[in-house]
Amino acid sequence: MIFLFISLLFSSLNFGSALTPSKGKSELYLGMSAYQTKKFFNENSKSVDLGNQGKFRKIDLSYFALYGLRERLSVVAQGTLIQKLSYENRTQSNQTMTSGDHFFGVRYLLDKSFDSATSLQALLSFPLYSKQSNPVAGNNQNDLDLRLNQDWYNLNIIDFIALEIAYRLRFSSPADQARLDLTMGKNYSKLLIMGHFSAIKSFRNQTSSTSQSNPNANRDFDLYKLGVSSAYWYQKDSAIQVIYMRDVYGRLTGHGHSLALSLWERF
Repeated sequence: MIFLFISLLFSSLNFGSALTPSKGKSELYLGMSAYQTKKFFNENSKSVDLGNQGKFRKIDLSYFALYGLRERLSVVAQGTLIQKLSYENRTQSNQTMTSGDHFFGVRYLLDKSFDSATSLQALLSFPLYSKQSNPVAGNNQNDLDLRLNQDWYNLNIIDFIALEIAYRLRFSSPADQARLDLTMGKNYSKLLIMGHFSAIKSFRNQTSSTSQSNPNANRDFDLYKLGVSSAYWYQKDSAIQVIYMRDVYGRLTGHGHSLALSLWERF
């Protein structure tokens, strides 16, 4: 769940998700996001209150970085540097500040042309938080994320489409997942307008459980999101992005919304 938002937040400086930086070059994206919800999608995908006037909030600082080892091969790192999670209702109030899950791996550019690019990506995650935190920060396990990235450029109506399809093998107890992220964008000189769709579908191969303090930390859940964002290029290799995302459908996860600010830098 933690990295669902990151995958939407950081579109490539090159208008897509498949491209890799040149050898010796790097790209860095830093994002500050705020998420909150008072509702929860139950087993039947019905949106219900958390109960007892409960409210969950999360504020985090995240990163995504690419470094070009070769012309087609890049090292990838992404994660949550620090996050503040809080849950409160009429009888209790809990909060914790901790790091999150961190992913490391590689991206290989298979093909690049005037109107498209294709790459493969493999990332392995490592949790850097305690199982005893309250609210709990995640499932505290290792994941293997295998991803196909496909970009299309120079289209008639919009300037690019970026599609990511992934299988996330979740070691230990969480259920494996199929993931899809779709971003479409239109460029207006220094301003880039984007629309986002994301889907997470559980394979339901593990027993579900509901966290009492973090509705987004279940072992088995489905989630669909929609969002919009705008990025402004204030320098040649620097941009700032504002993005809004909303949970629109799900199962055994929170029904909330988030607002984020990200900085893009290319070196």
